Amino acid sequence: MAVLTNIPNNTSARDWRDTVNALIKRIAALEAAGVPVETPAPAFTTQPSISPTSGTAGSTVYAATPGTVSNGSVVSRAWLLNGVAISNGVTAVPSSSGTLTYQETASGPGGTTTSSVQVAAVTAATTTPTPAPAFTSQPSISPNSGTAGATTFTATAGNVSNGSVASRSWTINGTVISTGLTASPASSGTLTYQETATGSGGTTQSTVQQVTVATAAAPAPAFTTQPTVSPSDRHRGNDDLHRNARRRVQRHDHVACLGA
Repeated sequence: MAVLTNIPNNTSARDWRDTVNALIKRIAALEAAGVPVETPAPAFTTQPSISPTSGTAGSTVYAATPGTVSNGSVVSRAWLLNGVAISNGVTAVPSSSGTLTYQETASGPGGTTTSSVQVAAVTAATTTPTPAPAFTSQPSISPNSGTAGATTFTATAGNVSNGSVASRSWTINGTVISTGLTASPASSGTLTYQETATGSGGTTQSTVQQVTVATAAAPAPAFTTQPTVSPSDRHRGNDDLHRNARRRVQRHDHVACLGA
């Protein structure tokens, strides 16, 4: 039976067993002879491992299989991501990309021993950008023409995906006159209407809807007060009629007398 005093990394399980058994026998012989025997330090007879060896930040759970220890037991664990501790249990979920390492520490009467470092790769998660709001149907306004000071225009709101309409704007010749669903322009020109939609993916504006507002026709002349005839003029006219009638009667009488 060979006794290994310098144990290489590729030692077989059988050689480990033979060596440990030989050491136990030697220690027993020394103790029987009254010779002080140094307590052996803990040793990892099997190293720990981690699974999987690669994954994605924020979603992959890495799990450790503890190593096997002689002359002691595992007393602590450490997961490091890029050198920073993120867990001391048997699992870890790194939140960012980089190099993930795992190591165990064993302790016993003979001292403390650390396992070999296990390494895994963590890649950055692929993020899908949130889509911006989109008008699946554009707003519209009616009627499609009108007269300043007389016509009220009404908007039919557009339909929005990934958001909702947050504001509205009516302008006449570039000047805002309303932010609601209706507008009554007081002057002629080009009337426009536009909606703005917002959502978690940003802001989107609808296409500009526009109509023409005509100038109101000038009103026809109107008598605000009617003309009147004063009483003195009316009486004078009646007097003239009576006077002329008497003259005709008198002339008729005079002609009749001459005929007689």
